[in-house]
Amino acid sequence: MNTLDAPVQLATAAAAAATEGGDTSLVLGFVFIGVAIFFFLLELLVPSGGILGLLSALAAIASVAAMFTYDPLWGVATLAGFVVLGPLAIWFAIRLWTQSPLARKMILQATESDPTPDDGTPPSATSASLDPLVGTEGTSVTPLRPVGFVRIDGRRIDAVADFGIIEADRPIVVVGVGDNAVRVRERT
Repeated sequence: MNTLDAPVQLATAAAAAATEGGDTSLVLGFVFIGVAIFFFLLELLVPSGGILGLLSALAAIASVAAMFTYDPLWGVATLAGFVVLGPLAIWFAIRLWTQSPLARKMILQATESDPTPDDGTPPSATSASLDPLVGTEGTSVTPLRPVGFVRIDGRRIDAVADFGIIEADRPIVVVGVGDNAVRVRERT
């Protein structure tokens, strides 16, 4: 059985109960709960920009109103159910959705044109290990606008342009160190 069939079956059962003499408000409350669940599940599968989520929330509100019309105790119980189970369902849905193929297509993955330095050292280093680099020359690996990467003595290092923008593959000179990055200027 498909999970999207549950709201349809719930609506069918509610309609059957209504024809057998059940209270219309109670039946409508359950129908709206089913509709809310249906739109919530559909929101996970269909990229609607939140329209289906909004319809789900409106159906949930309508179900609470219908339950209050039937009996205040049923209304409070339905409201409490949505207040407690709603955030849990949203949390679970987000966790489930982020693993889906659709989410993997929509979420940008980190890419780097030059992922590893030539000498195997990590791309960023501590300020203390960068102090001896003041005055050395190198080349910008990425554009520094103002932050980017430079290559000095075969090491790829985080860098901040001291002034303006430095394009990629330009000669640079280190003028200072701070915040685990070197401050550089374009060498003229």
